[in-house]
Amino acid sequence: MRAPYSGSWAGLCNSHFWVDPTTGVTGAIYSQFLPFVTPESMALYAAFEKALYAGL
Repeated sequence: MRAPYSGSWAGLCNSHFWVDPTTGVTGAIYSQFLPFVTPESMALYAAFEKALYAGL
């Protein structure tokens, strides 16, 4: 998962990205649905991030 001092952003329709300057990794997941930050959207986001870092 992201190192301390990483930056992130989330848009109203559940698009997310982050920048991890410690590891040089960035990630982005784009979606277009409401409501904002449902448990399902956060689970998808966490699974995406975990899979990305596991692949390094």
